[in-house]
Amino acid sequence: MNASEAPRRRKPGGQEGQSKVRLVQNHAACAAMLEQLDSAIGKLLAAVDRLGLTGRTIFIFTSDNGGLSTAEGHPTSNLPLRGGKGWPYEGGIREPLIIRWPGVTKPGSICDAPIISTDYYPTLLQMAGLPLRPEQHQDGASMVPLLNGGDRPRGPLFWHYPHYGNQGGRPVGAVRNGDYKLIEWYEDMRVELYTSGTTWGKSMISRRKSRRKSPPSENNCTPGATRSSGDADAKSGL
Repeated sequence: MNASEAPRRRKPGGQEGQSKVRLVQNHAACAAMLEQLDSAIGKLLAAVDRLGLTGRTIFIFTSDNGGLSTAEGHPTSNLPLRGGKGWPYEGGIREPLIIRWPGVTKPGSICDAPIISTDYYPTLLQMAGLPLRPEQHQDGASMVPLLNGGDRPRGPLFWHYPHYGNQGGRPVGAVRNGDYKLIEWYEDMRVELYTSGTTWGKSMISRRKSRRKSPPSENNCTPGATRSSGDADAKSGL
């Protein structure tokens, strides 16, 4: 059921740093592979139904990163999101997530609360009726309250990418707190601050950059430190 990340046909149309970016979703090979993936998932769901296991089977469909749009054949486009796999922008870290939990989740329901992969461990424990192990999932928070239609307290989300990637990305870190997201590039300590508003991909994004000669302290590398940022300009897309 695995779909290859990089069918080889290059027709990008934009630019991210030194990398070309596909702007049009027209890669026939990628589309065919996604169709096969969709068909395989359908067969799996049908088999579970046929065996009478639907009521006690939870399905989670997700990805380990955003679409591959900046390298290795550029098979997909993430517009209106910026960037792709290997980048700290929303096109690189915003992923598909569909959960089917019979008797709990409602078909067609949508939750817009942000989650991160470290949330899966406590979520799966709670789904299975097992005790949580806080010492093992300190960076995660169970999604079960969200799946039940409620709310869930969640602190900032963090990303740490201290290396160079073959998709064009460079050493970088990011933190999101509410609607604010701060990105810091480790090569020159350049920072970019964004606010997404309430409609991702469609709202205008406020962006700020500053260059520091010394590494950031604990007090000035959080979204609350934005008042000290330098020149600002407006960009659409995170």
